[in-house]
Amino acid sequence: MKIAVVGLSPKVGGVETFIINMFRSLYQKHDFYFLTSYDEDVCYKDEILKNNGKIIKYCPRRSSLIKCRKDLNKFFKSNRVDVLWFNCCSLSSIEEIKIAYKNNISNIVVHSHNSKNMGSKLTFLLHTLNKLILNRFVYNTIACSNIAADWMFNNTLRKNTKILHNAVNAKKFQYNKNLDIKMRKKLNIEKDCSVIGHVGRFHFQKNHKFLINIYEKYYKINKNSRLILCGEGEDKASIKEYVKQKNIENNVLFLGNRNDMEQVYQCMNMIVFPSLFEGLPFVLIEAQASGIPCLISDNISREVAITNLIHFKSLSDDPELWANCVKNLIVYEKKSTLDEIVKAGYDIEENVKNFEKILKLK
Repeated sequence: MKIAVVGLSPKVGGVETFIINMFRSLYQKHDFYFLTSYDEDVCYKDEILKNNGKIIKYCPRRSSLIKCRKDLNKFFKSNRVDVLWFNCCSLSSIEEIKIAYKNNISNIVVHSHNSKNMGSKLTFLLHTLNKLILNRFVYNTIACSNIAADWMFNNTLRKNTKILHNAVNAKKFQYNKNLDIKMRKKLNIEKDCSVIGHVGRFHFQKNHKFLINIYEKYYKINKNSRLILCGEGEDKASIKEYVKQKNIENNVLFLGNRNDMEQVYQCMNMIVFPSLFEGLPFVLIEAQASGIPCLISDNISREVAITNLIHFKSLSDDPELWANCVKNLIVYEKKSTLDEIVKAGYDIEENVKNFEKILKLK
């Protein structure tokens, strides 16, 4: 079958991770067309092209709505796709859905990956208006969590929305002591050093300043420690400057986007994740699969706690209280969580089967 996919961006994040995981599992059975209006190349471009995926560029709506619609019309007329898989964090722009519907694409699947507005007041207004009319074009909806479904879909669509877990290849993330030693050598981290990690875009949603404040307090408790920050984003430069202001730049590592996170997790003793809001973070599933305790904001859905490694804390608590929790929860001997991840339905193999059923790919 032919699947048109909306949702890949130039930066690696949870949405992109989910999309590429499905592509890796299904590209031998189906034809994938990745639609993008970004000027930059989408992430995973080389892997997609190598595995016979196609990347289709079209004019962004902000440049020209007429040209945007013309390009999308041309694509859907020239390529009789069976499914449009629309991945989104909001409904502020649904041109792809409207044009697909106009071209008689009957199986349009909208997949919610977030639970709150990440943009401007205008973004929220457009999202709200499109949310009201979405069921004119769509009947098949997916969400990564219940709160993500509530945010994205009106009552008509919400009652039939399927929850599809942000699953991982659990075996790949299991703790390996040799990889731990190897990664620490690679990053020049001492064997007995306490490593706190965070993975996510440098964006206000992820609350990096509060994270730095927590680590500053923890550093006073334990000088033999490091904070690893993985990701890119518009706030990275300001966070680097904030780290310098705190005089902890020698202990904070900025690793950028990584394609070897299953190895980077090996050297972490703790994840701290004080997000302002989330859908259901991939990072926390990967961390649990790696056996890492996670101290996270209580704004995040309880659905993410699939093992006893998740610990919730209020953002109203000051950074010193968070730092004391880190001290009490950090571990140095990790245990396998493979059985728990599989039992909870967060292993990739079962998830792919569910995905195929929902998209009616079988």
